[in-house]
Amino acid sequence: MSDDPITIFKAQGRQFKKIAGPPGALSVARLVEAHHSTDLGAGVAVFEDISIPWKVLYNEVFYVLEGEFRLRIGEALYIGVPGDLMFIKAGTEFRYESIGRSKVFFALADTTKHEEERGVFEESLKHVRPPKP
Repeated sequence: MSDDPITIFKAQGRQFKKIAGPPGALSVARLVEAHHSTDLGAGVAVFEDISIPWKVLYNEVFYVLEGEFRLRIGEALYIGVPGDLMFIKAGTEFRYESIGRSKVFFALADTTKHEEERGVFEESLKHVRPPKP
């Protein structure tokens, strides 16, 4: 963990890493990571014409910055637009979806589960598809 009590993550020059796609794309800029904190993680993600299955291992929030961001559980669709905050309880299985481009800020409650999360993530990448209209 950092000894500095304040870290500023400047928007200018922020590096996004492509995580998933095609079809579509998911790019993530991880900001607050385990070396900053073990009980909070945060970043910015850009979803483009993609649907990704996921099971969240920790409480997580998404604040929609741009576009229309969707979370789907079966046929239930939860839609967030700029200014909306979406809370997801730990253990929830759903799909991240975006028709077109959406940009979100995310924060998660526990950075100690990254190894467990990698297995879930690798399996999820096998099931990426275009979003349902």
